[in-house]
Amino acid sequence: MAKAPTLAMLPWWPRDYLAATRGMTLAERGAYTDLLWFSWDMGALPNDPKRLARMLGVPAEEFAEIWPTIASKFVLTENGGIVNPRLERERQNSLRLRTKASEKAAKAAEARWSSANAQSIPASNSSSTSVAAHDAPSNATSNAPSINSVSKLQKPMLGAMLEQCPPSPSPSPSPSPSPSPSPTLGEECIGESRILTKRSADGSPERTRAAISALAKKFST
Repeated sequence: MAKAPTLAMLPWWPRDYLAATRGMTLAERGAYTDLLWFSWDMGALPNDPKRLARMLGVPAEEFAEIWPTIASKFVLTENGGIVNPRLERERQNSLRLRTKASEKAAKAAEARWSSANAQSIPASNSSSTSVAAHDAPSNATSNAPSINSVSKLQKPMLGAMLEQCPPSPSPSPSPSPSPSPSPTLGEECIGESRILTKRSADGSPERTRAAISALAKKFST
């Protein structure tokens, strides 16, 4: 005989049970109840009173007096076993409920999984955007030329200018210029361009050389 699907709980209807066993003795009701428990766990019972007596743990002679009263509660199956019709209906109903609950749980898990995947995609995009935005200022700063590199490029140019200017045998002292505000980087570049294009206003090469020397010393510091 094939074993019935295992179910942990048996739906019990006390009023129906009491109505169905009112005409039984205490021994008959106890044997009938135990056989129901066996059938719920193992499926169809053997159609053999002696084997049923061994399952209940009573002598075969004692069970032979009980069996005629409770035998009407069981029907014969196609495989030669016996089952209780009401018990089998409750079994099938419990199996349907279990299958329905399993399908519902599977759909809920699939919905949670889909929702989690949908939320993780925008989060990853926003994180990559924020990383790119964070790196942008640093990249711009690293690509910008530094003042030191500009001054290094200007030093050879100033040296060439000094070589082109002839030295003066006897430079005349010039009056000290009045203090002026420190020029900015832009003003220094403008002054340098003026020196490159023309010499001093009076045409003296000494003054031009002195101005270029001062400018080269300032860039070298």
